[in-house]
Amino acid sequence: MDIIKELETDLALWKPQRLGLRKLDTTLRAIPDLRAGPEEVAASLPGNIRFDTQFPSLCFAIATGCGKTRLMGAVIAYLYQRRGCKNFFILTPGETIYKKTIANFTPHHPKYVLKGYADLPDFALITGDNYTRQSLVNRLIADELVIYVFNIQKIFNPRTDVTFRFHKFQETLGSSFADLLRVKEDLVILMDESHRYRGPESLRAMNELRPLLGLEFTATPSFKRNVIYEYPLGQAIEEGLVKIPVVVGRKGQQAYKGDIEDIKLRDGIERHRRKKALLETFCHNHGLPSVRPLVLISTANIQHAEAIKRKLESDDFFNGEYRGQVIRTHSQIQPDDPSIEELVRLEEPGKDNDVQIIVHVNKLKEGWDVKNVYTIIPLRASVSDILTEQTIGRGLRLPFGERTGEEDLDTLEIIAHDHYAEVVQRAKYHQQRYGYAFKTLDLDEKPSVGVKPYTIAPQSDSPYPLSVPLVRPRVRVEVNLEAFQAVPMSQFEPVDVELVGTKLAKEAREEFLAKAPMVTGEDPALYLVRILLNDVPVLRSSDPQHRQMVMQWVSQYLTALNPDKSQWQAIVEAHAGGIFEDILHQIEDHFRAATRIEFEAEEGQFVTFREWKKTVPKDYAPKHKDTVYDDECTGEIITGYQKTIFAENVFDSRPEKWFADISDADGEVQRWVRVPPGQVEIFYGGGDYNPDFIAETGKLIYLVEIKRRDDLKDEQVLAKARRAIDWCKAASQGREKEWQYKLIPDDAVQKGDSFAAIISRAVRL
Repeated sequence: MDIIKELETDLALWKPQRLGLRKLDTTLRAIPDLRAGPEEVAASLPGNIRFDTQFPSLCFAIATGCGKTRLMGAVIAYLYQRRGCKNFFILTPGETIYKKTIANFTPHHPKYVLKGYADLPDFALITGDNYTRQSLVNRLIADELVIYVFNIQKIFNPRTDVTFRFHKFQETLGSSFADLLRVKEDLVILMDESHRYRGPESLRAMNELRPLLGLEFTATPSFKRNVIYEYPLGQAIEEGLVKIPVVVGRKGQQAYKGDIEDIKLRDGIERHRRKKALLETFCHNHGLPSVRPLVLISTANIQHAEAIKRKLESDDFFNGEYRGQVIRTHSQIQPDDPSIEELVRLEEPGKDNDVQIIVHVNKLKEGWDVKNVYTIIPLRASVSDILTEQTIGRGLRLPFGERTGEEDLDTLEIIAHDHYAEVVQRAKYHQQRYGYAFKTLDLDEKPSVGVKPYTIAPQSDSPYPLSVPLVRPRVRVEVNLEAFQAVPMSQFEPVDVELVGTKLAKEAREEFLAKAPMVTGEDPALYLVRILLNDVPVLRSSDPQHRQMVMQWVSQYLTALNPDKSQWQAIVEAHAGGIFEDILHQIEDHFRAATRIEFEAEEGQFVTFREWKKTVPKDYAPKHKDTVYDDECTGEIITGYQKTIFAENVFDSRPEKWFADISDADGEVQRWVRVPPGQVEIFYGGGDYNPDFIAETGKLIYLVEIKRRDDLKDEQVLAKARRAIDWCKAASQGREKEWQYKLIPDDAVQKGDSFAAIISRAVRL
């Protein structure tokens, strides 16, 4: 498999990461020699690419929260495998991001960005703190793969221009560390938050390293003429890669008497408490590690930050509940301050890590990628500042890797009371100009209510247990290769590379032939077929016709280059590597992978229904099924059921509640259960599907889903139904009773119906 497809698969790259990597590959293939100089390199690229550095530097402009650091890791693996680069210098703008990046490139660390990719050899990780150690210096001199992580302050001081050890002669090296880097002909510099390095001193510091290539990663490029791939925030929000930003305020704020800042803090913390309860419920129900939400408060200056911290930890603020759970950070905090380490590990809840609130002064603008920020409270900020991507970017990342489908858990709330009408207008402006929209929430219209998790437990002594077999999915991927017409993407002539080509081209040719040598007298077409089959295992292990197809493509390709077969030998000898890459890319573009999902019941294994949680108002009391009004039954905890192990149930619609009432009363139904979230999951390709009900009669067991009639043509609903039918077939194997899946329109469920009548109205699938 090609290195790009390997990385896409092994690292499970998101869309912007995949497309960014492919764009880099396409761009580099258009550059014959990276050492030719910035102007010549720019001239070889399509479009109006220009560089403001003394080396070629390409920029990925990717929205905050969409995995720039993971793309950085994929790029390193790609350049090592495809270009043979071994020296990668990562530059970060500050201490917090610097420490986070070290963790990102430390193997076995939970945040290691190359987790899943096994083809990268062990590498030396040299940082701004350990680069003078002799053991690491030895690995550097030995020409091994090395990843360097420095922040810009360890290369130069913008205020004093002090020469650091980085630039000083060291006996262990025989030169300065900077000089050692300069002689590395394959040095690639990767700039995290690259818009921070456009000052004269920063550019000079990077230029002096004389790298082969620069790669820039930022959401907001200040120099835009070297951008090769762009994925804006609006697209990220629309495609579900980040949280949805919501502006929270009060239209009637002018009626308040008192401190608007205090009101914003209290409202923000109330919203935070709600998120905390909802997250506890969600994680419990889906068997996920707990996620502790964080509040990020921005302040005007250091004195303001200290005052806010004291207020939050005082007895007057929620009875001192947040004492010891607030940290502050600002520009004067030193690198060894304990709060820096706390910031880095704020995703790790534990007994020794109970921080819930971060107070900062312009310290966390970019690069801090904690995923559990759910509430931002900007104090004394302008409307424009409140809605910038830099402000909201600290809380856009998704803690579960994807949206949950629950609105409160998929949104980032920005508390912006003052000038609320202006904020709403500015939000509309952002949508028009930048392509991303803010939702708005008026707390006067929808007050924030204190909530708590309510536990709903199965009855251990229930006489109505349901035996549900444990059914596991088996996912198989079949790869097919489509026929196509192979055509040369470049022009190759039988030239003497050593005489007229570049030194780099000659070395690349020799390196390729050393890895895949031609046998004396070997037919050039058969030689290309042989190395293609060796390089792409799926061509060897699947359809035998693939070999014939590869032979046909190679012949088509060489004929298109030169119909005279007598010239093929010279062309292939001169350009084997380029031709191989050209044909390989075309083959890869015509692979088609089909996923087949099969289900298999585990022998003697059954689902154990467990307690689950529902978030409710603090003074909540469940309602009885016979007294609750139809218009009030959605989302309520409803009691009074007999023929189920759960006496308390929650329904998403009136028809669901009516179906439960009918199942409980109908003599044909022996037992039933409203399936709790995450307890009977059916994998359908797009995730796990949790059906609504299971109901057992004397002859059959039904898996039941009740859907709005308008949704019955939705492809995702149908995909879930198809997998549920397969699940039922597997569950029926070797059982006394057959399992059947029934997809029932909501308007087919009416009060007074029999169970059999409702089942008879199921959609034919």
